[in-house]
Amino acid sequence: MGAVMGSKNLKGVAVRGSKSVKIADPDRYEQIIKKYFFEIIPNRPNHNTQKSLGTVNLIKPFNKSFNLPIRNGQIVHRPDEEINEFFGETFLPKYLIRHFACFSCRVPCQKQVQIHDGPYAGERGRRPEYGCLVSLCTHLDALDFGFSVKLVIPLTSMASMRRSLARRWRWHLNVTSAVS
Repeated sequence: MGAVMGSKNLKGVAVRGSKSVKIADPDRYEQIIKKYFFEIIPNRPNHNTQKSLGTVNLIKPFNKSFNLPIRNGQIVHRPDEEINEFFGETFLPKYLIRHFACFSCRVPCQKQVQIHDGPYAGERGRRPEYGCLVSLCTHLDALDFGFSVKLVIPLTSMASMRRSLARRWRWHLNVTSAVS
C-alpha cells in the first residue's frame, strides 16, 4: 500500500476521529509509564543538572568550547567574567523564587525568577531558557540578565506552551507505539 501511495506522489494522510484510542494492554501501558517516570528519567546522566539549572547549563560549555554565538556569530566566546551573569550557577542563587515543571513532566527545570537590583528591579517571570538567551541576548550582545528576563517574559510563556504540547504528543506517540 505504501508503494502505491508513493508512486502517486501522496505526501501525507490526514485523519480525524471522534472516539478515544483504546489501549490494547492497560496494565502493560501503566508499567511502561511508571518505568519511564521513576526509573528512566531520574537515571539520565544530566538529570540533576537539568533539574537544578535547566537548559542554561549549556551556556558555560558552549562558551568554553568557543561555540556560543555572540553579536550575530561574529564572536564565539567571551571571558567568563563578562558572561558570568548568564551561567545558571551565578543567577539562580541570586534571583530564584521557585522551581516548577511543565505539565505532566517530572523534571522541574523551569524556574521563576525576580530581579532585585539595577534598572530592571522588580521584573518577575520565568527564567529564560538557553534558546531565548542565545537567540536573543547573546546574538544582540546584550549580556544583562535583568534585560533578558524583561525581554523574554512574553516569549517564554508562548514557547513553553508550544514545546509542552509537542513534548506530550511525541511522548504519547512513543508510548502508544511501545504498547502496541
